[in-house]
Amino acid sequence: ATFITDQQNELVTIANEVKPDYLQIANEPGTIAMLSGVKFTPAEYSAFIQSSVQKIGHHDRMKLGAGAGTWDDPAFMDDLMDIPGLDCIDIHIYPLGQNANLLQRGYDTAGKARASGKCAVISEAWSYKISSGETAAMGRNFQQVISRDPFSFWEPVDESFIRAVTKLSQAS
Repeated sequence: ATFITDQQNELVTIANEVKPDYLQIANEPGTIAMLSGVKFTPAEYSAFIQSSVQKIGHHDRMKLGAGAGTWDDPAFMDDLMDIPGLDCIDIHIYPLGQNANLLQRGYDTAGKARASGKCAVISEAWSYKISSGETAAMGRNFQQVISRDPFSFWEPVDESFIRAVTKLSQAS
């Protein structure tokens, strides 16, 4: 309860004082749990987002967004689609998953967002150089994976990923 209250108070302050064009309420419920110990079910996460939208209130040009990572349970995204006042669904794409299934999940989520009258946003995306087996064993240690990025032999992979995410952003 303290986490939610503090988070919402911070969001209201940002909305009223900074007045950004776009305000991200929350994203990556799994990462929130890992970093804070606060675990949400999809229904609890949706209720947190909905009550946050209500507390922030309507601001003339500010859009409100929330989302999840493509690796999170898809129910986290699905439950956000019907929240009144939530303008955008924010998709985080990192690991591609087996046969790029997590990238496909991003495409599917973007389509659902648009069908629900919301914009789809990709505020974070990158092609981690990681195998499926490493993902589960990695835990919080991303340093080893990120340290692989500078090698030039990854350039074709990075270019393909950027093209795929660009196509996702342009999909209707």
